[in-house]
Parts: sequence; C-alpha cells; structure tokens
Amino acid sequence: MSEVQLKLAEVKDLYSQLQFLEEDTQVSDEEKILIFNQNQLLSEQILVAIEEVLSNDAKQLEALFWKVKIFNGPYFNDVSVMLNTTEQILDSTTDREQKVEAYDWKAWIYSEKLEMKDRAIVALEDKLIEISQVQNKRSFQDTEFGDTYYRLATIYEQLDKEETAADYYLLSHQHTPNHFYQSYHGGRLLLKQHRFDEAFLLLDAYKSYYPGEATIVFAKEIQELFDRGLLHKHWNLFRLFFNIGMEFYTEFGVATVKEWGQKFLPLILNEIDQNPSNQIAWRMYGSHYLLIEKNSKKAYEGYTQYYHIIQKISDSLASTYIVLCEKLKISLDHFDYPIELDGLDGYAIHVALLEKATDLAEHGENEKAIYFYELSEFYGRKAYVAYDDYFTHGIGSSSNNSPHEFALLCNNLGVVIKTLIELKVDEELDMDQAKFAIALHKRGYELAPFWENLASGIAVCKLANDFEQLEAFSIQLLTYYETYSVYWFNVQLNRLRAFLSKGDFDRAESFYYELKNGFEASDDEDEDKVSEMIDIALEFITFIRYENKQYQKAIDLANEFFDTPIYTKMQEEKAFLYWWYNLGWAYYKLGELDTAQKYFLKMKEEYGDTEQFQSALKDLPSEFDLESGSVKSKKIKDFYRQRQEKVFDFAITDKTKNHEAHLKQIIDLFVDQEDPEAEAWIEENIHVHLIGKTQREAPDTQTWDSMLDFYFLEQNVTIRFNLVEWTETKKGFFGFGTQEKKRSKMYVLFYHFKEDEEHILPIDFDLESEYYQRKAQYLWNQWATNALNLKE
Repeated sequence: MSEVQLKLAEVKDLYSQLQFLEEDTQVSDEEKILIFNQNQLLSEQILVAIEEVLSNDAKQLEALFWKVKIFNGPYFNDVSVMLNTTEQILDSTTDREQKVEAYDWKAWIYSEKLEMKDRAIVALEDKLIEISQVQNKRSFQDTEFGDTYYRLATIYEQLDKEETAADYYLLSHQHTPNHFYQSYHGGRLLLKQHRFDEAFLLLDAYKSYYPGEATIVFAKEIQELFDRGLLHKHWNLFRLFFNIGMEFYTEFGVATVKEWGQKFLPLILNEIDQNPSNQIAWRMYGSHYLLIEKNSKKAYEGYTQYYHIIQKISDSLASTYIVLCEKLKISLDHFDYPIELDGLDGYAIHVALLEKATDLAEHGENEKAIYFYELSEFYGRKAYVAYDDYFTHGIGSSSNNSPHEFALLCNNLGVVIKTLIELKVDEELDMDQAKFAIALHKRGYELAPFWENLASGIAVCKLANDFEQLEAFSIQLLTYYETYSVYWFNVQLNRLRAFLSKGDFDRAESFYYELKNGFEASDDEDEDKVSEMIDIALEFITFIRYENKQYQKAIDLANEFFDTPIYTKMQEEKAFLYWWYNLGWAYYKLGELDTAQKYFLKMKEEYGDTEQFQSALKDLPSEFDLESGSVKSKKIKDFYRQRQEKVFDFAITDKTKNHEAHLKQIIDLFVDQEDPEAEAWIEENIHVHLIGKTQREAPDTQTWDSMLDFYFLEQNVTIRFNLVEWTETKKGFFGFGTQEKKRSKMYVLFYHFKEDEEHILPIDFDLESEYYQRKAQYLWNQWATNALNLKE
C-alpha cells in the first residue's frame, strides 16, 4: 500500500471508533463528557490525517469525501466547510460517479442541514444529469435514479406538492421496485389520490419484497375504498387486500381464514359468471380453493382458466400450478405458454421446485425428484438469462437489479445441476453441465462474495476433476475460516485429495508436511483439531499404501506421524487404532503375516467393543476377519447368499398368505431362548438384526414381539418385519367356561432416522412410498423363498 492509502486506511479506522449519540440515547452526564472528549480527540486526529493527504494532493477525492463526513461528525459540525468541499470535489473531477456522490451530499446538506428545499431540488436535478451520463452501468444507474427520484418525492411531499411527489414516487419505482420506503409511502399516497392502478404497482411490490404486518395498514385503507364501492374496476387492488386478509384475517374482524374466504367467495363467483374474462377473479378463485377450502381440483380449474386468459408464464404462481398438476397427476403438456419472467420471479419458481425435489429425494422417491430437479433447473436457467441480460447487457426489468439474489441463484442452480448428475448414476457424466455449474459458482462469488458459492463450487469440481478451479475456490474459501479450525481442515483435505487425484505426488507430499509441521508447531491441543489433522494424515498414508502400494513408506509415515505425542495424547483411541490398522495392512501386503496379525489383534483387544471403530475392525483381510468366528453371523450371511432358481411372490398385502409362519421360521433359524438376538452385515450397506420372542411390558403383557430388521446405512432407514403374537380369550356358550386361541400377525414398518430426532415414529406399509414398499416386498420374497426351500 502507498503512503496515501495507508493514511486513508488510518482515517477509516479512526472514523469507525467515533460514537454518534442519538438525542434519546440514555447515558449519564459523566458518560457524555467521556464520549465527547473521545470524539474530539479522534476527530482532530482524523482531520490532521486528511489534511496531510490533501497537502500533497489537494484534489485527492477520497480524502475530500472524508473531510465532508468528518465535518458532519459528532465533534466538527460546519455546514460551510461541507458545502465548500462538495463544490471542490465537483470542480476537481470528471468522474461521473464521483460527481453523483458529491451532488448527493450537496442535496442532503441543503435539505436536512439548511432546510433549503429549493436548492436541494436543484442539486438533485444536477445529480440526475450526471447519472444519465454514466455509460454501461445499468445497475448503478437504476440504483441512483431510484434513490434520487425518491428523495425528490419526499421533498415535494414536504412542500405539500403531493401530485408532483406521487409522480416522482412512480419514477423511483420504475428504477427500484424493491425500495422499502418508496413502495410503502408512495403506494399509500397514490391510493389517497385514487390513482388505483399505479398505487397497486407500489403496494404489491412492497408486499412481495417486505411481507409482514406493515401491509395491514394499507390493506385497511384498501378495505375502506372497497367498502365505499370504489374498487369494482380495480380487481388487482381487491386481490392484494384479499391476500393480506388471508394471512391476517383477525385484523379484519373474522375469526377464521375460512370465514374470510366465504365472505368474498360470492363476489368472486358472481364476477366469474358476469365477466368470465376477468383473469384476476379466476386467480382469486384458484387461491381460495387451494389455500382456504383445500380443494385441489377447483384450485386447478381456477388457475387453468387464469393461464388460458393471460397466455403467458409471468410470475411465481407457475411453481404452485406445477406442483398442483403433479398432485392431481395431470400432465404439463398444456402448460407451454410463452415465458416472460424476470430474474426475481424465475428464481422464486426455481427455489420452490427445488424444495419440492429435495423433499422427494429425502423420502427416496428419486424418479419424481429428478423430474422436479429438472424443472427447477429449467426455470433457474430462465432466471439466469434474465439476470445475465441485465447485468451484462443492461437490458430487462429493473427488478433484476439484485446482485445478491443473482448470486444465490448461481449457487442453487449449480447445486441442482450437481444433484442431477449424482442422481443419474446410470448416465455418463455430462461434462458440459458440470462446467456450467462451476462457471455459475464462480460468477456467483464475483457478484456477491459469500462462501456458499465457493463450497458448492468445490463439490462440483470434485465431480468433474477440475483440480485447477478447485484449488482457486479453496484458496478463497480458506479466508473465511480460522487457521486449523475444523472447516479450515475440511478445505485442506479437499486440496490434498485433489493433488493426489491428479497425480501430483510431490506437491501432495510437500503439502502434507506443510500442514503437519505447521499444526504441530502451533502446540494446539484442541481435540477436534487434532482429530482433523489425523484425518489429513490418514488420507495421505492410505493413498501411499493402497493406491501407490508403497507399503514400507506407509509404515514409515504412520510411525513418524503417530510417534508425535500430541496425537495419542489428545485422541488416544483414534490414533492407536488407525496406527495399528495401517501398519497391519502394510505388513500384510509385504507378506509379514505374523506382524500383521499382531496389529490386527491389538485392534480387536483394545477397541473391539467401540462402536465408532466397527467399520475399520470389519475392514480386514478375510483370514483376519474378527467377525468370522461368529457362528450366527456366518449363518445369516450364508442364508442370505442362497440363490433359488425361482423366487416366489409372497405379496405382503395378500392376507391369505401365511406370512406369520414364514417369519417365525426365519427368526427361529437364528435365535433361541439362550441367545435371543442375532445380527450381521450381509452387505456393506445392509445390516440384519433378528430379535426373538419378547414379552411386552405392562399393561400389554399378553403380547409378544419378534422382529426381523433390515437397516440400510446410506439411506439411514430400517425396514422391520414385526411378528406380533397374542392369546385371545373368549367366554363359552351362555358365559360358561373360556376358550383360548393363539393369534399372530405380521406388520411391515419403516423407520426413517434423522440426526436431530430422538424418537422416530414408524410408517405402516400402506402409508409408505412406493419405492420402499417395493424394497420391502423384494426382501420378503427372497427371505421367505429361502425359508420355504429349507423347509422342503
């Protein structure tokens, strides 16, 4: 940094320490004196630094702007200096954007400091001229035009020139439809003037961007006009009022949302009957039946008529209509109207469809999920084009002027594309799609620097093996995290994997030692950080052993790393287990089986009962399989691996089948009274657990359960075949004597486990998704057939 830059950085730092007290701030007199003295000291230091810069360059613009600010501060307060300095800026530069800022200050001084509204108007008009001269910066122009017209509107309103003020509010809205104050105050002013269609533009924008209780104020103003019969030709305002009332119905004197809907339904129905071309009435009809009556078919009827009339897809209602069609199993072939979406509405549709797809995917309905992910991508791309046209070429609606929303779209659209690539496991990787997703995340970060685009970009780069861009994303993402934090280590792990994957072993090794030596030199004994460093080491050592087959080097690396005391001190179990694991495998591959066995046995003896290490304990050479001694485990695996020439259909829903007998036979094969449980991993992802006949607790002591559970690791789902047995007692004829009869029934239940839920309620077979019903049926056919063949 140059001396000037350093001095200006000092000014910025000192200015941030100033304390601006509002008039109503509650502080003692002593505190006020302390704050005043502190502000005086800081202000004087700031002014000295500014003057030092200006003494070398009297036209240094940043210093001049700081001078304006400091003389509007909590200590210096000199309007003449502020005005003179703004004039100096205007005389010193030809930069249009700097002139815009200077005129902004000038107008504010005249309006707020001097109460000279006429001169403030002149300054703002001069500012408009400068804005119009800025080239190829549509976003800047819209923002500045919108703000300037808004300020003119407020000044004219203060001068009681409400017609002129209203016109300026409308001009502001054309450039900044998301302006909080303009849309609220301007919309209400236009409503007051009975400029109803123009008022709707601003008030509807306010509700779209800032939904909440503030909308009740203007909704009640609309209600008053409605009650006076002034809105019969302005159904757009009526719909706005109706929608706000649906959310805040008690504010309008009704007890339920249904009562609110019934209040206006006759009016809507009458309008449709008298004027069937009223698109807004049809849309309200659809909303009423969807949101109030919960009648999807009638909602579909209303929305379909609405689209038939307008003949285009122009706002976020499209996502509601698409989901409605899917619910009613209606094809979207008819929904092929021209698409006229701005970025904001396109993004809203994209997000709504993404949420639907994600929900389906979480419930295992992958085919439907793919359908909605593809629709989400389609509308996301439409939104992207609208935003890109605006920011790149300066064309399109001013509502597109939201770099933050554009950046969010880039992230979500990139994630959707990556998810589709992962779900379409049977298809070859579409490299063009992957490259587009990477470009999206890169563009998104350039627009608004938040870390999500970097993290998502890394995930796509890993799929596409784009190691160069992965490194670029990673370097930037590291700036968001504290060195040696868990998230920092996660990024470094991805970098290490990238170096290894592209075959840059020298870089990978030097990078590994850079991390290892740096962490050990930090003397940080945080156990989570130590664990992360162990993961880094294991990644590198495992690659050397498993991929490069450098077994002696893997031994040397493992001993070198784990001999460092910090790891066994702070993560004793993890350190020793994976130390022995790597040594055992390396010696096994070198043919030194006795040495390998020594380490594998140490693993079993020390950590055989530790749940978190079971995957490592099971991942051993078959001759050292520590589970192979389990007779029951082997018996379950052998039974599962039987393959019959014909698999019979034991339809779970067919109650004529003797499911109970087959289930009892299967459970009895593996459990008995002495040892009522048995379990085994029959596949890497599937665990089987059998529980023998178990009596229920009081008061249901006459009922017994036996269970056959299939747990799917990746999905975190259990399918349970539950045999329930009980004794039924009936009185004899005329009440004399009793009869006992043993009963049993098989239930098929599904448990979808989630990390944040302690107690999971089961889902009955009839209520489960088709995907898991088919999965359960397949398992039952296989196991019942195997049991039947044993019986024969």
